[in-house]
Amino acid sequence: MSVTSRDRVAGLTRRRLHGSAVAAPTAVALVAGAGFVSFGIGHFISHARDVADFRRYGIPAPNLAVWAVGAVELATGLALLVGLLVRVAAAALAADMVGVVATAGRVEGGFLNLGVAPFLFVAMVFLVWAGPGALALDRVLVRASVRAGSWRDRSGRQPSDGKKWVLGRSSRSPSTMMSTRSL
Repeated sequence: MSVTSRDRVAGLTRRRLHGSAVAAPTAVALVAGAGFVSFGIGHFISHARDVADFRRYGIPAPNLAVWAVGAVELATGLALLVGLLVRVAAAALAADMVGVVATAGRVEGGFLNLGVAPFLFVAMVFLVWAGPGALALDRVLVRASVRAGSWRDRSGRQPSDGKKWVLGRSSRSPSTMMSTRSL
């Protein structure tokens, strides 16, 4: 079986938590997103100091690296705050936290580099696994697509049983699909 781009999107929007637990990813994304936005802005405000730090950590092209890291942290932090592309943003930020521990953590240690960064790494891995929370824009966009009837099964047809199946896997096996009622 080949995996289509629609199947990839389905995997990125699939809900793994149910009940009151769906609030956890939203809370994690909001707290972490605010932190990453502030770190990203900090890279722009104290650019010269951060360039000196990056140079000391042995990062090549430290001037460019500070701009790049600041832009990534700001953009992906904002994405977490609004709940857009949560899994993609969290994956990028998890890699960013690995970089923090491997560079700043190795050279200067400290609570921020060896305490907060690993904690944020675990939080980002959780978001990659759990996906967008109940209040995320990702979830709203999927619901709007479902209401508009834009989701179809792999064959490109909408199921004929009158229900609009979401993120469908097979037109022959409705038990492997999610009904719009489960969103």
